[in-house]
Amino acid sequence: MKFKKALLISLIFNCFFLSGCWNYREIEQFSIVSGFSIDKSENIYNLTFEVIESAGGRDKKTSTKLISSEGLTIFDAIRNIIKYPGKKLYFSHAKVVIISSEAAKEGIIPLLDFINRDIEPRYNTKILISKNIEAEKILENGGNTEIFCYSLDDMLDAQKNLSNAPKVEVWEFIDDLGKIGISPTLPTITLEKKNNKVIPKIEGSAVFKGDKLVGYLNGSETKSLLFIKNKIKGGLLTKKIDIENNYANISLEIFNNKTKIKPKIENNKLLIEISTDTDVSIGEISGNIDFSKEEERKKIKSYFEEDLENQIKDLIKKAQTEYESDIFGFGKVIKIKMPSLWKEIEPKWKELFKTIDVSVKSNINIKNTAFTSNPIKAGD
Repeated sequence: MKFKKALLISLIFNCFFLSGCWNYREIEQFSIVSGFSIDKSENIYNLTFEVIESAGGRDKKTSTKLISSEGLTIFDAIRNIIKYPGKKLYFSHAKVVIISSEAAKEGIIPLLDFINRDIEPRYNTKILISKNIEAEKILENGGNTEIFCYSLDDMLDAQKNLSNAPKVEVWEFIDDLGKIGISPTLPTITLEKKNNKVIPKIEGSAVFKGDKLVGYLNGSETKSLLFIKNKIKGGLLTKKIDIENNYANISLEIFNNKTKIKPKIENNKLLIEISTDTDVSIGEISGNIDFSKEEERKKIKSYFEEDLENQIKDLIKKAQTEYESDIFGFGKVIKIKMPSLWKEIEPKWKELFKTIDVSVKSNINIKNTAFTSNPIKAGD
């Protein structure tokens, strides 16, 4: 009898404390946000949200709509949105946030504070900078037949096959922003007209100095940036070459890359050495050069190595002279590898970065020539 009473008390106790999620809420109470944009005019923030809508029934369909609001702060604009759908916004499924270049020029910290502080937005939300266009316009041209912000998320994931834009999540940007010796970058997005349609295009990078946007890199420069930062996951190297008056346009497909950055003191002067080691295959040849010959392959290897070295050097010079921003993390590397030296130069690193000498050595390994090693030739 005592056992039955103890069991009954235990069951009642469990009903109170093991009754499900403590913060369970009906989905109908919220508007699910897939992504949003941030613009700023004067002192007012203008936010536009893509909200997912589901229609019930046997043929369940998912669509989206855009709703906008404004406020003195980001959180103020988010709360003001309640008056339109009559529901609070739910951010746990948001994939991207698009920030206008004009807002980013004034400083991006206030724009990310809500994401960093609130419990719902995820740290793996990806950030995009709308280049020379209002961020809201990007969402407006996304159409309403699919979840547009999820498509943008897929486009960013696919960049590993192009290496023309970085993929940066909120946590990574905030981490770089707070570190000494490195300045952050973000991917850029704009609109272009193609086949009589206006479509989004993700290419290039936005360069920051502190938390302020100071300039841009194009797709080719961004690829060089990813090489320096050892973040190349794929993509192509292309070049028109001339070997004894035989011309060919060649594409090399990147499979692997390893970049090393080494600070050193030489003749009492600080230098940075960059070395890249890249495995590629010949993906395409439009010309009459026969790559089955070892001599020709060595010449091609030399051409591409020199070209990559020059592109990396040009980008470093641009960052030093135009933007004065250490987007490569040279200071961070010096801090790790030469901590005593870093303590000495840290106060003057911003000035030192602009004049520091950097040497680049690239090694390209042509592992194979894809399906065939010989170019296509025409007969008589």
